[in-house]
Amino acid sequence: MNVEYMGKQIVVTQKYRDLTQDGLARIQKIVNGTSSAKAKVTLAVDKHRKIADVAVTFGAYSMVANGEAAEMSMALRGALDKIEQQAIRQKEKWSTGRRHPRPVENPEIANGSESAEAIA
Repeated sequence: MNVEYMGKQIVVTQKYRDLTQDGLARIQKIVNGTSSAKAKVTLAVDKHRKIADVAVTFGAYSMVANGEAAEMSMALRGALDKIEQQAIRQKEKWSTGRRHPRPVENPEIANGSESAEAIA
């Protein structure tokens, strides 16, 4: 997965990169290891709150989440958990497509208009 990091008023350390890689690895398993997936991670500090924005794009689908907490690791975990939930929901939509009943060959039998003697 191609990951792009950006820090606003904060330095993106190796600790945050490792935490992000672990979360994105779980998400990549859910979406069947799509190699064309891209992720953008933005970490920002605004006074006393830490904000993490994560955007993941694979194919024609994109998922976006943000987390906000007093510590950056908690904000990043929250955003990655939201992305994981979105990926699970998206995969459920893919796997449960609309199913149609098989067409009936003889419509009289399906309606029950024939008697039991004619069937036997």
